[in-house]
Amino acid sequence: MLRDNGPVVSGANITIWATVYNEYHEKASGSFVYTWEDDTLPNHFFTEESSSPVSQWNVSYPSPEYYPSTYLVEVKVEVKPHWWERDLCRTGRVINITG
Repeated sequence: MLRDNGPVVSGANITIWATVYNEYHEKASGSFVYTWEDDTLPNHFFTEESSSPVSQWNVSYPSPEYYPSTYLVEVKVEVKPHWWERDLCRTGRVINITG
């Protein structure tokens, strides 16, 4: 599940959270690798390894480099036991940067 604190004004930080739940709709346990990216040019990206089921990404879209618009943010979550890695999910969310 993704959520954010947007919309935000151009130049301000926007925060996006990803939360991983298990089949019982409880926060999952384990080791995760979160890979974040957006569809801007130049794009932003962030990778985090964590034992937390919640990952937080703070990103800024300063003007004039980025215009007020909607952008797609995606996160891929991988489960990372010691000896193998597998994709758990990939999801996206449209964020709104205003002028």
